Amino acid sequence: MKIPYYFNESFKLEISLLTKLLFEISKSDTLCTTTQEISQKTGIPTGSHSGKVEPTVFYAYSCGLIDANKEKGLWSLSLTPLGKVILTEDEILNEDITLYMMHLMMNRIDLDDPQQGINAAWYDVFIASKYALSDKFKIDQLEEFIIAKYGKKSYFRNFLNQIIASYDQSNFDSPFSKIKVLDVNKFENQYGAIRLSAPLEYRFFPAYSAFLFLEWDRLFQGQSQISFDEFLSLTRWNLVLNWSNKHFYRLLDWIAEKGFIQVDRLTGSALLLRLTDTETVLEDFFSELI
Repeated sequence: MKIPYYFNESFKLEISLLTKLLFEISKSDTLCTTTQEISQKTGIPTGSHSGKVEPTVFYAYSCGLIDANKEKGLWSLSLTPLGKVILTEDEILNEDITLYMMHLMMNRIDLDDPQQGINAAWYDVFIASKYALSDKFKIDQLEEFIIAKYGKKSYFRNFLNQIIASYDQSNFDSPFSKIKVLDVNKFENQYGAIRLSAPLEYRFFPAYSAFLFLEWDRLFQGQSQISFDEFLSLTRWNLVLNWSNKHFYRLLDWIAEKGFIQVDRLTGSALLLRLTDTETVLEDFFSELI
């Protein structure tokens, strides 16, 4: 499914609405229904031309929690294996590792266009703009970058404000306020932010491991051994996490100690040999929580 660039239609991600959608989808293997029926079943508001149902579906899809398709006005929605694990153990999507995993999944590349993201707006903010804007930037600079890429659109400013505000750690209403992705501030009456490094804490490692295996399945289908440098080059994971190689090697050592992979560094570049399936890795997702 292709997500429109301005997919949220000015509606921010509301975790409570997302959980209602996931719970309704979980009642069957595949939920086949219309936007209006989803609204009636979940209480997520919608109208004849706009509303929060479709933006919530797009959020859920880009976060990797559901598979989704729409044909002739009929949605076909089902939980992904990741969505099932998270809904079983964290049904209100309250754990920071859940939220960080959702953030990672929103920044996946588009297989049809590896220079773009599944969620193109998030990809532009967190990956494409990193080298152009460095780690500290203002909304003015971010908007100029987006305009240079696509041309001027009236919705850009408000949309970018919403994305940045979603990570404001000082605002508990922000959907991603519990995770350290951006240090959000106001500079000269506009939003500004500093990109932060992903937590190098063991309780997050199962989420990072799950992302590695899910993307391995998607981007290197059928391959039991891959180059980690190639993985980073394709996924830009180093830009999303803001990590150096030594941070990644610490993670890879942890994943190897779990028995999920074997790491060979004899050639200089780390070669990863897969020792287990993704289902096993997903079952371990909440294992490091106290």
